[in-house]
Amino acid sequence: MAAIVLILIGGGLYINNIGYNNVKNMYKLYTSDQKVIFVEKDNDGNRQYLTRVAEPDELLKERMKNDGWKFIRQDGAGYFFEKDNQEAIITIKKWNHKYFIYKVPNITVNIEG
Repeated sequence: MAAIVLILIGGGLYINNIGYNNVKNMYKLYTSDQKVIFVEKDNDGNRQYLTRVAEPDELLKERMKNDGWKFIRQDGAGYFFEKDNQEAIITIKKWNHKYFIYKVPNITVNIEG
């Protein structure tokens, strides 16, 4: 009985620590065949996506290339792309264990799927 209580408390603390919506997004990504899911959009139109792939940088380059963007360079966590005289800087951040977050500026590209 004490073990069950400890498991419930530990699970509750884990969910509280990373947030219910984040757990929901992790579950959605884990149980779907999608490699990237949309997480949120801020007031400026910038979007965040979540992925669980081993090489998120290669997946990003592939998705951007499929949308007509040309990879220019990497500088730290920033990946620079160009298309039609536009520049986009997308960052990749390791978020939680095997999960990564893409931060995509307010450009017309969708890397979800």
